[in-house]
Amino acid sequence: AENFYPHLPPSLLIFDGLTKMARLDHTNPLFLLILINYFTFYYALQTPNVITCNDAATSRRNWLTSAGLAVAACSSTKVRCAAALTDASTEVPTELEDLKRKLIYLAKQRAVDGSSSPVSDLDGLVRRLCELNPTSSPGSKASYAPISDGRWRVVYAPHIDTLSKLGRTKFDPIGYDLSDDKIVSNVRYESFFGNGWLNAAGTFSSVDENVTRINFDDFSWNVGKDHPSLADKESVLPTLIRGIGRAGFLPSISQFPVEYLDKDLCIFKFPPLGVRIVAQKL
Repeated sequence: AENFYPHLPPSLLIFDGLTKMARLDHTNPLFLLILINYFTFYYALQTPNVITCNDAATSRRNWLTSAGLAVAACSSTKVRCAAALTDASTEVPTELEDLKRKLIYLAKQRAVDGSSSPVSDLDGLVRRLCELNPTSSPGSKASYAPISDGRWRVVYAPHIDTLSKLGRTKFDPIGYDLSDDKIVSNVRYESFFGNGWLNAAGTFSSVDENVTRINFDDFSWNVGKDHPSLADKESVLPTLIRGIGRAGFLPSISQFPVEYLDKDLCIFKFPPLGVRIVAQKL
């Protein structure tokens, strides 16, 4: 093509080819508008006050790639063109991020206003995320230790939804505070009979590359309190509650396969009921 149009910049030849592919006639107003924007962009690149990716070390192919991305993203002003070139390497949101956003949105809407989003839709999103799990060996300490510390909140737990409906009691928020190998769990409940917090504390560790174990050994029940606490003075019958908690926490239900893990989302399975629980890092 350059043999026929030696005086035209290579990017204009590509522009001409694309407009022909799009079947835009040269008399079409849309063609003329695109052409005007192209020339504005092209000459903006030549001005020294606009930062471009076309330095001496950049090949013609790389220049054309950067310019093409910028033409598609920017308007005809110099500043916006420069910004588009700077942002040309920004990645398009992946399927993974789209799934996470949709899952968290639907789960929170369901919890807040009783949204009628079918459980099957949420379960479908959870299954797909597990298929795309970006972390190898998510149950191993080498994988979870760099990102586990902090506050996590359960955003989807179908068995809790069922329990809430049967007992006419709302359980929310359900939170976990993780630090090194220590874990503190706080569950807020509200019902016709009152409100308060159910709390537990202990340790967690890796069983194998895909499974973690939690060992709770301290428990408290805060009745009518606004904030959770493990302190005996804040708990109802602390010695009795601690004893009941330890007796009821069985090793057989303390292991949890981790099926998805990244820096701000975790999905693990609750084996006794075969359900998946989704927790988001705050």
